[in-house]
Amino acid sequence: MKTAITLIIGLIVGFGLSVLYSGSDAERIVKERQAEVVGSVASNFMARQSDPVDSRATVKTVAGLNHIPVEIEVIDDNILRATGIANTFLIRTDEGIVLFDTGLGTQSAKHKRLLQEAAPGPVTHIVLSHSHADHIGGTNFWLDEFPDATVISHEKFLSGQRYLKDLNPISGLATACSTPLCRRRHRKHQVSFPMAASNLMY
Repeated sequence: MKTAITLIIGLIVGFGLSVLYSGSDAERIVKERQAEVVGSVASNFMARQSDPVDSRATVKTVAGLNHIPVEIEVIDDNILRATGIANTFLIRTDEGIVLFDTGLGTQSAKHKRLLQEAAPGPVTHIVLSHSHADHIGGTNFWLDEFPDATVISHEKFLSGQRYLKDLNPISGLATACSTPLCRRRHRKHQVSFPMAASNLMY
């Protein structure tokens, strides 16, 4: 109950601030914080539905993913990973920051905040390995701040998104095809690469 009250108060305050600062960077930041709060509540709820993974177990379950903390791991000086159910990798280059995947939607706002605190700078490229929701969930957040970032995906990415949308048994709900690449169609800064059919994962 306490969590629900906190969430409601946070959303009301966030909505008020977003109206006050509409059309500004402050509005974008408020929306990201709202998404982070809602995502944290959702992640905590999912984690309470399953037991933590026994580190001695030989078989790991998908339910155990809900217990992976969202935090930053420094792989080396120029590569960071935001962990969680899915990962977002940040790679610093001389030309700017390259992201590899953008995580799961419920955790992606927190991924973004933590990565930007650890490695601020302009994002020039977003590489999406494939179109599953746990790899593309934060793309909107990044493109809202860095609209000129080049998005790199497989040439079958959009058809993969449509396929996932068609699999959704409840029409009208948010689906994987609500991603920026489906909404905005093929963007001028999106680059797709053909690959052999045996290498497809979408």
